Amino acid sequence: IYIKNNLIKILCAACFLLVNLYLLLRMQPFDQPFIGHDSAFHYLRVEALKYNIEQGTLCSGIDYLYLGGAGYAASAYPDVFLYIPALLRIMGVGIGMSMTIFLTLCNVLSYIFMFLCVKKISTSSVGASIAACFYVLSSYRLDNIFTRFALGEVQAYVFWPLILLGLYDFIFGDFRKPYILGIGFIGMILSHTISTAIALGICVLISLVFLHRLWKKPRKFLTLLLTVSLVLGITAFYWIPLLELLSSCDMSVNYSAYHVEQSIVKFLDVFKDASITGIGIPIFLLCLPRLLLMRRSPIRKAIATDNNSDKRPNALVFADAAMCFGILLALLPSDLAPWMLLTHVLDFMQFPWRFYAIASTLIAVGGAIYITYLIQYTNAKKVGMVVLAGVTILCASVHFSIINPIHAEVYPDDYYSQTDATFSVGMGEWMPHAAQGSGVDTVREFRDTVAFDDGTRIACMRENGTLTFTIQDLYSPSYVTLPYVWYPGYHASDETGQALQTSMSDHGLVEVNTRNIHGQVTVTYRPTGLRVVSYCISAATFLLSLILYIIIFHAEKLRHFKSARLLQTHKRHQ
Repeated sequence: IYIKNNLIKILCAACFLLVNLYLLLRMQPFDQPFIGHDSAFHYLRVEALKYNIEQGTLCSGIDYLYLGGAGYAASAYPDVFLYIPALLRIMGVGIGMSMTIFLTLCNVLSYIFMFLCVKKISTSSVGASIAACFYVLSSYRLDNIFTRFALGEVQAYVFWPLILLGLYDFIFGDFRKPYILGIGFIGMILSHTISTAIALGICVLISLVFLHRLWKKPRKFLTLLLTVSLVLGITAFYWIPLLELLSSCDMSVNYSAYHVEQSIVKFLDVFKDASITGIGIPIFLLCLPRLLLMRRSPIRKAIATDNNSDKRPNALVFADAAMCFGILLALLPSDLAPWMLLTHVLDFMQFPWRFYAIASTLIAVGGAIYITYLIQYTNAKKVGMVVLAGVTILCASVHFSIINPIHAEVYPDDYYSQTDATFSVGMGEWMPHAAQGSGVDTVREFRDTVAFDDGTRIACMRENGTLTFTIQDLYSPSYVTLPYVWYPGYHASDETGQALQTSMSDHGLVEVNTRNIHGQVTVTYRPTGLRVVSYCISAATFLLSLILYIIIFHAEKLRHFKSARLLQTHKRHQ
């Protein structure tokens, strides 16, 4: 009976899954990964996590597979969810297949969460299916997978629907499920930092639009404050070490080679079905059904919340807000926007067309709600969903043929065991600015030696974050430069256990003060005290969240039980 009643929805989801699987396998054969703009770096991130798990160095914050063993703070990019392909690699799954499984999982979860989001808002599984199809097959999302290989933004797509659902509950509901908004932001923080900043800004702007509604229920702000505190506590293990890293020295991330004013799109190009620079016309057509829902239309009268009332349902109000913000954000990357004023505020984005992600999300939600009302009024639910799903799949297929993704190259599973392959650090944002250029060249050329101040080099023994070398009596170096990129947490000692001062060299490498020191010197990396504290905060907050959820869940269950008992008693008296 369930299958019979939900056959069309099941077929819609199956079509989406088959299309996504076809695209993935077409571009990514089972035995090799495909190449996108950022693929070399992201594949190396997965291999570095695999290496850390095998070596038992999960909490160090430094990935020593990078730069031929010199180390790189790749964990400054959120990498929690990349443990999935890393564990698959440990289990013997190939590079290409492990990433195929991970991307397929991201696609499925994006579909499910968008379905649940619109289902809760519109109470229509038909509209939810339409929104999910529009969402997961939107042009910019396909670009992120098959052209840019922007793994962080692909993961962020999983959590955009949860954030919007939590925001809807905050504004229009009783906000009794704040964990939806909390989980959405936890996932976003641990997926992509730039998307997190955009999500926070959008939530604030939409909340300000409906501030008159929120003032009527001040209890929501207390619940929101508690939710924010728990989110910050659970994710402390990521953002506290990140802030510590940013404050430790002049990082390369402060000298980004990409600035928003360099990638502004021409206004008409926004509507082109092009790779990255355009979002396409089909997504904008989703606003047209709103014309049939005007105040005096028979459809609008039929969906009025009360008899003889012109008030819009909450779902329609939210759809209007989502559509307006979505269209504005879709046009924001164009030269139509006042970038003379916006550049200094939004320069952290690097590329203005990153707004296409949240724009397509908002438009998909708003348009699906409009279509839900139309097909309910016309009683054409199944036909409407089949037609719209088919149009979406057709548009995605056309776009996929236009963007012409980069095809695969042969990558053996031991590819990253080659030292030269481990220097794929992108722009090297998360290393000291002094280490870019000459510092990287130094560790590339002399990775198994240390350098004295007079230029003499001697051999060293290096394994992950531990390095040893011996200063013979004929040498008296004032300082020694090590083949490690400098990060806070390195400690040095001589063979008597005396601590030696470490600092950052002019090339951004670790430097040890060895004045009047002879014999064996040992250098080790240990997580900083602040990093250890952040892990403790996250663990404690996570346990606290579980306890609060159990308490609240049982309180709600008890409240419903008492209400049911009172209702039964009232009926018996009647």
